[in-house]
Amino acid sequence: MKLNFSIAANAKGITLGKYIDYQNAVDKIERVRVITGKSTESIRLLQVHVIDEIIEQFEAAVRLSSGEFERTVRVGAYELGFIPDLSSMSFGEYVDLDTYCTNIYKDGEIMAEAAHKMMCVLYRPIVAKFGKYYDIEPYKNVDKRKYEDAVGELTLDHVLNTLLFFSTLEIELYNDSLVYLAKEITEIVKEMQEQQHQMA
Repeated sequence: MKLNFSIAANAKGITLGKYIDYQNAVDKIERVRVITGKSTESIRLLQVHVIDEIIEQFEAAVRLSSGEFERTVRVGAYELGFIPDLSSMSFGEYVDLDTYCTNIYKDGEIMAEAAHKMMCVLYRPIVAKFGKYYDIEPYKNVDKRKYEDAVGELTLDHVLNTLLFFSTLEIELYNDSLVYLAKEITEIVKEMQEQQHQMA
């Protein structure tokens, strides 16, 4: 049987919602149904190696990101914006984000439902915009129901690039901390040398 379908070439072609369905699939047939959108009956007619190849190509695409971090994105009726100022996050945002990020990886794989919850904290509807500046809806865990479907339409590319942004930020903060610490140690050593020189 000939079955025509296309598989996403990279994470930009896979929505977070589709990835959640893929991870929740109970077997290979259901996974291929999620990937291709074809009926279970038609997938059952495929050869085993074809099913394995479809899954393999999809899982390879999941790992390929563009590396382009987007602060704002239009999804259906919503324009979603990344938290404009991470240093002004509320305690509730921080606690929820920390909880979801703790569960984001399992066995080297991104856990889609944790990623969805994380993205609901980080990307929220824009309520005001002026040029490149914008404000997003205040964070209330119960209010995210109204836009969580829109967040589910974000691509895995958004998720991967957000994780890359945070890992880059972490490295920069670590390096800045080392530079600061080196300066402080240098100052302390100088002060000690001056004190020893004065005592001699």
